[in-house]
Amino acid sequence: MIQAPNFYVAIYDKVAKRISFPYFVDNKLKGNVKKKAYNKRSFANGLTEYVIANNKPLLLTSANFADFIRDNNIDPNIAGTYISRIGAPGMSNNNLIGMIGVSSYHNELQYDDEDLQIGRASCR
Repeated sequence: MIQAPNFYVAIYDKVAKRISFPYFVDNKLKGNVKKKAYNKRSFANGLTEYVIANNKPLLLTSANFADFIRDNNIDPNIAGTYISRIGAPGMSNNNLIGMIGVSSYHNELQYDDEDLQIGRASCR
């Protein structure tokens, strides 16, 4: 099981080139509620888009987060201020439909390869 204080589901509309977030919980938001601004957005240079565009899982930790953002031209305003993050592509009938993301703001909660494998398995 993965600790998931910050979790979201992203659905990718390939035709409209938009991402919607039907489920979004972030422990920095009061009451752990969805934030309206995250309901939909155009495909951009965020970590969600990186996972979807590459169709492969992503594990970021405090050791590689900043370098990954810089080296892959990820917009830091979209990426957020997390310490650790997992992203796993979501598939349905062999088609990419979106992804799930799990994030941590705290050094005490760093994700690892085992957590990434659990995330991948939950998206198949």
